[in-house]
Amino acid sequence: MTPKRAAFLAAFFVLYPALQGFHRLCFLLDDLFYPQWRKTSDPDPVFIIGNPRSGTTLLHRILARDVRHFFTFHTWEILFPAVTQKKFLSLFGHLDRRMGGRLSQAVQERERRLYGEFNKIHRLGLLAPEEDDKLLFHHCSFHGLAWFFPFEEIKRFHKFDVAMPEEEKQRVMEFYAQCLRRQAFFAGQGRRLLSKNPASSLKVDSLYRRFPACRVIYMVRHPLEVVPSTINMAHAIWKRTAGVARGAYPYQEGVYEIVKLFYEYPLSVLDQRADESYRYVKYEDLVRNPQSVVNDLYGWLSLDVYDDFQRILEEESAKARGYVSEHIYSLDDMAISPDRIAKDLSNVFRRFSYEL
Repeated sequence: MTPKRAAFLAAFFVLYPALQGFHRLCFLLDDLFYPQWRKTSDPDPVFIIGNPRSGTTLLHRILARDVRHFFTFHTWEILFPAVTQKKFLSLFGHLDRRMGGRLSQAVQERERRLYGEFNKIHRLGLLAPEEDDKLLFHHCSFHGLAWFFPFEEIKRFHKFDVAMPEEEKQRVMEFYAQCLRRQAFFAGQGRRLLSKNPASSLKVDSLYRRFPACRVIYMVRHPLEVVPSTINMAHAIWKRTAGVARGAYPYQEGVYEIVKLFYEYPLSVLDQRADESYRYVKYEDLVRNPQSVVNDLYGWLSLDVYDDFQRILEEESAKARGYVSEHIYSLDDMAISPDRIAKDLSNVFRRFSYEL
């Protein structure tokens, strides 16, 4: 318990209930002003899953530029989940565009200053596509709460399919589905939901049951890159909420256990599903040639790659050829050795032809 941690806890337990009360009021206003949202059918989502740091964000942000076939959630649409809120705030966006986009430019500049260092790990932004699993923050069932409250009672959200009681799973999935229908009513008529959530790797069975027509893309990356990168990200979040770290990389063993589950569990579930319902994409293939990977995925999804989007893919492939990462993560300062990872995840090394 540090002064920074105490300040964070005080702010959270004052602001969180007030914010959720406001959202519940706006949900009631949805039923009053936009009752049609309830008649919107469940979208047929394309779920991008996989370990954190495995390329899910890269693939998501490329596909999200195809606004003809997909709709997705931007950060502001997750922070404000009600249709009433989205309609009100989109009016401000329209007025801002009419005035030259000064407000959005000011917001983005503020974000660059505020999140500059963390953006090298995971880019944040109100106007950027984001993980819609964060909608569950409004339901107090978001797995990411474990980053801020690393206790066993919350860690069960990481193991959603296997650790949650069936009745509670159904409540969580129903809230999530309602949020998706609200977004489909607001922005996605006639398009498919594009959803990127690494945490959905451990609720993939629940997703199949709730959305039988969904498609799943599982991103996989070399474990010797994923493990140190994920531990480093957890460490960065802990420093922001606690101020200091208790030793080098606290909770690294807990993070490593989750990383292993993110490899093992979804593969075991997907192996039991029809082949046409999922695809594996290797991170190494995606960064080497995004255009080829996306063209293959579009063939699988029976979507046409129209000319404007083809030009976007050509741009992404050119950027990929010139990209150099700002971070090279190492296991040297961590207690988890490469040999241990290779032994624990030997099936992953063999299955995807990864060398030690």
